[in-house]
Amino acid sequence: MTWRKEPIRYEAEEYRCAENMLDTGHPAVMGLLNTKRNIAQSQGIEFAVAVKCDISRINIPPWGLNSILGNLLDNAIEAAIYDVNPPGNHRIPV
Repeated sequence: MTWRKEPIRYEAEEYRCAENMLDTGHPAVMGLLNTKRNIAQSQGIEFAVAVKCDISRINIPPWGLNSILGNLLDNAIEAAIYDVNPPGNHRIPV
């Protein structure tokens, strides 16, 4: 029997990515923040998250909350991309 190493390597790479996921306790917000963080980091923008409230108690439907947060984060990322300051001087605290 011949073992193929490629699928194992692929699974290990996926596992490493899961280790770095932000966990907010709210699946929809968690997915949004992880996606926006990856976009920001790919542009050299630091992305820091600190959850200081119980997101599950916010009385906004998940799609509405993600729409608001997504719009704010898109604007912040776009502003950092087009900023004239040197790369590395951009940070988005959430």
